[in-house]
Amino acid sequence: MAQRAVELAEDESTCHTILGQFCMEQRLFDLALHHAARGVEMNPANQWNRANFGIVLSHIGRAEEGLEMLRDARRVDPYFVPGWYWRGLGTAQFVLRRHADALPDFERGVTSNSLRALAMLAACCAKLGYSERAREVVARCLAVQPGATVDKLVARMPFKDAGDSRHLAECLRLGGMPE
Repeated sequence: MAQRAVELAEDESTCHTILGQFCMEQRLFDLALHHAARGVEMNPANQWNRANFGIVLSHIGRAEEGLEMLRDARRVDPYFVPGWYWRGLGTAQFVLRRHADALPDFERGVTSNSLRALAMLAACCAKLGYSERAREVVARCLAVQPGATVDKLVARMPFKDAGDSRHLAECLRLGGMPE
């Protein structure tokens, strides 16, 4: 559908950034980068495009740039605070191994049924030594997705760098997520 949107409205920046997100989810990282960057190039003042581009950058091993792009989105519009923004910011911080900075972002962006955000929140808590809190969040993950395991959760996160996936797995194990 996003591909069709780009075909119908090639000059619409948001179509490109959304297609970039879909490509990232399918681990088509070069295409994700191309479309997300194209969206920002077409409309650099659009905070939604900048934030989406930051999320893509964070997943493809360029988290420092991603973090800056996410922060730029808030500089453009200080009232820009959708839940997914905080989860994206938390992911960038997590990839940079800044768990103490990622924790409040995930707390702000997590929803009761956001499995990825809950998993990342549990991982941060575990890495910071908040083992009881990590176990509580793991229990919330399992309530959302009975049968969730470390491998299943890591497989859902479209990280290009295997080191980021291994780090998430290590933190989830530390938090008590079942194998």
